[in-house]
Amino acid sequence: MIFFHDAGAAAWGCYGTKPGHPTPEERAAFIRDVSELAMRAEKAHGVPASALAAIAIAESGYGWTRVALDANNVFAWKFVPGPAQPLKAYLPACERRRGIKERFAAFDSKAHAFDFVAAKLATLDAYREHTAAYRAAHKTGEAGEAAIKTWLAGVASRYSHKPVEFTRKITRIMNDPAQPADVVSKEANLYRLSVAAGLP
Repeated sequence: MIFFHDAGAAAWGCYGTKPGHPTPEERAAFIRDVSELAMRAEKAHGVPASALAAIAIAESGYGWTRVALDANNVFAWKFVPGPAQPLKAYLPACERRRGIKERFAAFDSKAHAFDFVAAKLATLDAYREHTAAYRAAHKTGEAGEAAIKTWLAGVASRYSHKPVEFTRKITRIMNDPAQPADVVSKEANLYRLSVAAGLP
């Protein structure tokens, strides 16, 4: 099933953030929300919470893209049709008018999106070995910043069409989610999430 929504198509582009958003307060709130969801996802699926939260921030503009607002899809995860597909498909109305056919998955909530995407990153052939390596590093006590960056580099080529740019963008967000930077913030970095999450 495909649903369309046109939340003020003339006001902003299909994939940019809603005009006037996010504010600093909205950024902070989104970071808190996705940090908690990412830690749960790491505990359940073994995917590094630090990277997962940063990807959600990057792909959704802190929750203010059309895909995030209308479909709870903070990862811009594509819809893959099939008889066992449990998700609905979403296509921004502005793209429908242009004849674009690439659709996105629609989730019931951000929590649903985190659980679904983390499960895919742990089990799909394109990502499974990298997540398994990260879990193994965790068990030996080696899962720190280096292990998280190794996981990110491993999945980037399949997750993004521009893996080098993607890796740099996600790394900068992990360093400081409120003000992405090349230097790790001691107070605000996301690497701490993977330490806090723990694994079974």
